[in-house]
Amino acid sequence: MLTSYLCEVKIHCQIPDEQIPHPIISMGTFDGVHKGHQQLIQQMVRDAREKNGCAVLITFDPHPKQVLYPDAEPLKMIQTLEEKIEFLKTTGIDHLVILPFTQETSRWSAEDFVRNVFVKALNADKIYLGYDHRFGKNRAGDYALMQELSSIYHFELNQVPAFFHQDTPISSTKIRAAL
Repeated sequence: MLTSYLCEVKIHCQIPDEQIPHPIISMGTFDGVHKGHQQLIQQMVRDAREKNGCAVLITFDPHPKQVLYPDAEPLKMIQTLEEKIEFLKTTGIDHLVILPFTQETSRWSAEDFVRNVFVKALNADKIYLGYDHRFGKNRAGDYALMQELSSIYHFELNQVPAFFHQDTPISSTKIRAAL
């Protein structure tokens, strides 16, 4: 169960200009903020507290599929952006970064994203990834690539395993399909 926090979350609609102390970061669309997301966030927040750092969650608006496949059937989101923000305020994260997802953003390679956002802009101490997280152009970024980049750019990396319900890993895609 996710502990509810009462701390103030700084919300950024772009990469923050301020220097964030010892950032522990995760990234994803976090649609629905389901139990798997909550497990990842809880571990990240606990780690940030232990290291006197800041838990930083990066998400995107609109959902990347809405930009990449504009002619497809409209994606039914589990939560509105406002609902997601309100829920994330209760999780203990220190910074919520909502990056606009555009055609230009969709062309960033995974390595460019890591180098420019995680390393240069935020100076990440540690990055948390979900077990199946993919990112960057053509979804080329995955845990294996992040392991390589962590040795180049000197950040720690933690992969959070799937959270299961009745032998099925929980995912936003499966929740949307069930609804």
